[in-house]
Amino acid sequence: MNEVMMGSLMKMTLLFIVLIGLFTYMVVSMFINSRRREREAHYRNDFRKKLIEQWGSEGADKVIEMLKEESQGSETAQLLKIAQDQKPASPQRRKEKLMLAGLVTTALGVGLCIGLQFIAVERIWTVGFIPLLVGVAILIHAIFFLHA
Repeated sequence: MNEVMMGSLMKMTLLFIVLIGLFTYMVVSMFINSRRREREAHYRNDFRKKLIEQWGSEGADKVIEMLKEESQGSETAQLLKIAQDQKPASPQRRKEKLMLAGLVTTALGVGLCIGLQFIAVERIWTVGFIPLLVGVAILIHAIFFLHA
């Protein structure tokens, strides 16, 4: 192998190592954060159970008050309200979303073909045809088979 190809291969290897490290960090971070939220929810529910067991009906009233206070400003309550107010997507809107998805996937395929062409491995750029053809299929479906 010549020095140019070796340098290019080293750069790609370094890029892949950095990307793997970044995504590994993100996954571990999200896992730890979700475990913390689960633990907090468990402790809250455990506290509510003990309060009800200890105080009987008075404890149940306090738990209901706590739940009302939590749900007033919480994002969950706001999102539920927004979700209930939203209407289902119209067929025209669905067709537009599918066309956008087809265009994005087709552009990804073209970009992948162009990008992989510079790696200089024999015909590896043809891998870009996979998302390209999927995008074209989505576009054809959206244009010809979905009726607005």
